[in-house]
Amino acid sequence: MIDIYSQIIAGKSTIFLSIIGSALFWIILLLSKYIFNVICNIVKISTKNSDADNKIREYLYKKYTCSDGLAYYPQGYFITFYNVFKYLILGIIFLSVSILIGRITEMGLTIGIVGALYNFFLALRWVSPPGKWDKESNLDRWLSIEKLEEQLYKNAKDDTKKWVKKFKDEKEN
Repeated sequence: MIDIYSQIIAGKSTIFLSIIGSALFWIILLLSKYIFNVICNIVKISTKNSDADNKIREYLYKKYTCSDGLAYYPQGYFITFYNVFKYLILGIIFLSVSILIGRITEMGLTIGIVGALYNFFLALRWVSPPGKWDKESNLDRWLSIEKLEEQLYKNAKDDTKKWVKKFKDEKEN
């Protein structure tokens, strides 16, 4: 194959070869710019999705999981464990497929294990929220829930407003 290229290049002038080299460099530059833009757009979308996911996790944890009351508590754990099992199942699927493909190629095994680990870590994020979410007073927690509801749903729910009012009244008295 290299002999074919050397025969093609041997009879050409240096000006022609420099034009070809410049054109190839320009094409590679355009392709790399396009690929970089695509990767940046994917990262932007992923970051927006991750921010929204974090807000939803924080909202669910603060309102449903660490709240008092029989109505909130089971709903919070149901939603939390639904998401945990969703990511665990995806991780197990990645692991199973990677083991099957791993017999054919090492790259398939590596990609599958990385995908499985990623999903396992996403499941772990749902199980163990950041410690700072637990350290708030009741008023601060319900004020942040109200803020999150305004960001997620464009207005705070009535029960949240009721709890905020209750804790503000307690603080004043």
